[in-house]
Amino acid sequence: MKNHIINGVRRWMKYLNSYDVSPIRSTGRLTLWWDDSLKVKVVSSNRNLIHTEMRLVRDEAWFHASWIYGTPYKAENQEFWQWLTDEFLMTDALWIYVGVLNAILSEVEKLKL
Repeated sequence: MKNHIINGVRRWMKYLNSYDVSPIRSTGRLTLWWDDSLKVKVVSSNRNLIHTEMRLVRDEAWFHASWIYGTPYKAENQEFWQWLTDEFLMTDALWIYVGVLNAILSEVEKLKL
């Protein structure tokens, strides 16, 4: 989808802020939108996730939020799950993750977390 179309939809929905991961060729775009009630710091991103620290404007407490679109490529699954496992083990802060984990191909992969 073209940038101007995505930005038009974002503005129509009244989201003032955004972060985009550009697509590779014509697929793989990730975009995160939020309004002014949130403060958002993008910590890292790639074609499969946007990892953020967020807080409500009226609060002081930051939390982690990862927005994930799991890799559809079997060869990348192990690296993806290793990253996710390592990141979860490195913090005791509040952390939510939301996404499509289509990378899960078997029950064994779920058990690694």
